[in-house]
Amino acid sequence: MKLEIKELRKGNEVLTDDRDNLISEVQGLQSSNELKDERCKNLKNQLESHFSEIQRATNCHVAHVGLEPTSSDPNSITLITS
Repeated sequence: MKLEIKELRKGNEVLTDDRDNLISEVQGLQSSNELKDERCKNLKNQLESHFSEIQRATNCHVAHVGLEPTSSDPNSITLITS
């Protein structure tokens, strides 16, 4: 009986450690995603700002500027103008 209790306690400790490790990993991934989202947002704002400067400098008008993911490469974007 005592051996069984020790084994259960040890199993519980292992499960607790595994849970804690998974929680840490998820939190790290969430932080990474948040940083990437913020970076993408900043890059989009910079691109729109630079595009507006180009429009003013060239006296050219584009009604809409947008970005969308490129289907072949999820890390790249396509500039859409209209």
